Amino acid sequence: MTSMKKIFKSLLTLCVFSFSFMTSVFSAEAVDEISAYITETEIQVDETEVMTDDIIIDSEYLPDIKYNFNENHFLYYDQLDNNNKAAYDAMKIWENPTDEEFTVSLPDTVSYETLSTDMSDWDEEQYNDFWNMIFSNVCFGKDALLFDYPELFWLDTAKIKITLSNVKISYSIRTKMYTMKISEMKIQGNVKDAYTDIETAREFKQIVDDSVSDFEIQGSDRYQQVKYIHDYIANKVSYNASAAYLDAVTGLFCEPYQIVCEGYSKSFKLLCDKADIPCIVIPGNINTENNTGHMWNYVMMEDNQWYGLDCTWDDNDSVSNPVKYSYFLKGSDSFGYNHIPDTEIYTTAFTYPELNTADYVYTSTPPVTTVTTSAQTTSSTTIKQTSAETTQTTPKPVTTTVTTTFPVITTVTVKTTVTEVTTVSTTIPVTTTSAVQTHISGDYNLNGKIDVADLIALRKVIIGISSMDESFPYDDLNNDNIINVLDYILLSRKILGGI
Repeated sequence: MTSMKKIFKSLLTLCVFSFSFMTSVFSAEAVDEISAYITETEIQVDETEVMTDDIIIDSEYLPDIKYNFNENHFLYYDQLDNNNKAAYDAMKIWENPTDEEFTVSLPDTVSYETLSTDMSDWDEEQYNDFWNMIFSNVCFGKDALLFDYPELFWLDTAKIKITLSNVKISYSIRTKMYTMKISEMKIQGNVKDAYTDIETAREFKQIVDDSVSDFEIQGSDRYQQVKYIHDYIANKVSYNASAAYLDAVTGLFCEPYQIVCEGYSKSFKLLCDKADIPCIVIPGNINTENNTGHMWNYVMMEDNQWYGLDCTWDDNDSVSNPVKYSYFLKGSDSFGYNHIPDTEIYTTAFTYPELNTADYVYTSTPPVTTVTTSAQTTSSTTIKQTSAETTQTTPKPVTTTVTTTFPVITTVTVKTTVTEVTTVSTTIPVTTTSAVQTHISGDYNLNGKIDVADLIALRKVIIGISSMDESFPYDDLNNDNIINVLDYILLSRKILGGI
């Protein structure tokens, strides 16, 4: 390479010397024209030449994300450019745990100009610029793949290795710059420490596959199925930021059944994928000061509208009241108050579906069951309906804590949890209807107002005379995630103060 450059310089010097010697023959315009032609024409090394050494990115440089059923629904894949789509497709080899190195062929060649192809001559800024450019052609594909396929729980994104080989180079005598052209790269993945090695990761993958395959989703319509998955996860796991499998579906199916928001949302998505329910994971609530965030889900219901669902915040981790519905199938007017999808800060800023403005309203017509006895024949109709809890709290460590009141959807009576009402008739079937009422926080006897009777109802629960069952509203007045004497004191002050 160096000898070739010397030849180019010698030729240029010879040409300039010839121009000076023959100025009496050529006009000034002709000299300028020839000189311009030589200085503006690029003289390139044959692009079949390649760099002799592979370029390997340091694993610690790769950004870490602390966050195959889905084929026909919303895919983050659709937002990728050509190179990232190629990387996404190649990375599907990770569906089964492997540390095998594979090649990604880039449809659009990546070019980088530099004064030197020797990276030891580069400063830190140039080094980072180069690898940011290279990694931008695969990292969005990696993020999209991990969001679209929760099955890739074993992959440690901090241990991915990228190798650039067959890098073609060219040199411009005009700019005195080399151009590096990359059209393929080799990628190698590795397992998270929690799964030890490839063989162990494969065993966990088999556990997950078998568990999902055996999982029976109950419900005759999409609403009932979504609710069943939501309730199953909230009842099965507890929140623990120190758990071994905290960020993956393995935490749902493997002891000690402890996860964080990423584990909740990816578990929920995987089971929705199994039921052919459109569902995606959403990263957001980013706090750059302490480097924290949150993850939840969007679900498309049968009205073809998207709704927000946060299983993490609906899990009370309480024996008496394990599940609530403050963040269950919510519209943007309520859900967006404390759920801000990331569009700027996260590794990959995707575009997300737009939520329906209002919360989802579920209506159904229960079947009429005929019961025959020796005395008479009657038809008995049982109405079951689930209504949203009214007080929003944030039981898990997040960046925002908000308390507000949302409307309760009900049919026969105002309640904040599962309500069962049985009516008996001889011939006429009963059809549920939807009505919207507002529950008053602190109305523990559910009579539509706050008075001394609510103090009595709360006191009976606190001292154990009454049980805190499904019919008792979980109104946590001081937001400490437990109903106790402090709530009793706050309610007393409300009543005495005339509020």
